[in-house]
Amino acid sequence: MIINAVPNYEAPIVEEALEYCIKRKLLSAGMFKDALEYIRQQHKEDLGKKYLPADISIPSKYKGLRPEVRSIQEYVNALKEDKSKWKN
Repeated sequence: MIINAVPNYEAPIVEEALEYCIKRKLLSAGMFKDALEYIRQQHKEDLGKKYLPADISIPSKYKGLRPEVRSIQEYVNALKEDKSKWKN
């Protein structure tokens, strides 16, 4: 069964299916053939996915805003102080 099934699949799929079966201790020819088909389906689904860029726009009220840039020394000083009272 394995000899007849393997030629119908590409080498990377056969290798992945073999690793899949060994890892899960699936030691029958039928399980190996099922694993081949499962791995092939996974590859088809991965190839069929199209990733489109997200259509995200920034609301106009936020477009001009820039984050405040602080000196690293402020953080160092905050860590040296009493941890129960943090400055804002």
